Order: sequence, then C-alpha cells, then structure tokens
Amino acid sequence: MFMKRLMIVEFFQSNVNDFFFLLMSGKQKVSN
Repeated sequence: MFMKRLMIVEFFQSNVNDFFFLLMSGKQKVSN
C-alpha cells in the first residue's frame, strides 16, 4: 500500500514538473 502511494506521489510530482516547464516556456514565448 505504501509503495503504491509512493508511485502515485512520484507520478504527480513528474506531472507537476512537466506542467511547470511548459508554463515557463510558454511565458518566455509570450515575452519574446
């Protein structure tokens, strides 16, 4: 059960990182 929760947390963190990266790259495109 704990391992399953850990996988979900890692999956969520990776999605947040991808979203944050896309958000930052999008802001750079708008500023340029």
